[in-house]
Amino acid sequence: MGECRKCRKFQFSDDNYKEDLTRYIDELYTQVKCGQTSTQDAIEHTQAMTDEYVKQVGERPDESALGRLGTIILYETLSDPPPWTMRNTEYPIESDRTAREYYAGLAGDIPVNLASDGSVKDLPKRRKRTDGENNYLNKRALRRNKERKRRRRDFISGRSPGVLNVKIDKD
Repeated sequence: MGECRKCRKFQFSDDNYKEDLTRYIDELYTQVKCGQTSTQDAIEHTQAMTDEYVKQVGERPDESALGRLGTIILYETLSDPPPWTMRNTEYPIESDRTAREYYAGLAGDIPVNLASDGSVKDLPKRRKRTDGENNYLNKRALRRNKERKRRRRDFISGRSPGVLNVKIDKD
């Protein structure tokens, strides 16, 4: 790929080549941030800069420089102001700021149901019974079931008075 029509020649000195690369990256970042360079131009500048660096120095740029160049290429995507790009884009690239704004916005959209008198009119929420209340209800249910079972057994065996009515419908 190599040469970019709009790029100037990059010169890396033998003793300060890392500082030169940092300076070129800073200049490119300033141009992109000010809107003087489009994303496509930033990609071409980055490609030309790294190719020239490898050609003159003989090694690839270090990880931090490559990370900064990647950030420059993705600057428009990462600095997109609307926080809903994560919702509206299929595979969004989210920075810490956009993720924070998105999730804060989700929590902030929940309406509070307040009446004019200041009372909250949300759906009622059941309270949890205490263990003592649960034990009391269980004992009461067991007593009641025991009594029902005894009355049914007495009725079936004929020991208690009562009438069993059976209604047969003819269709």
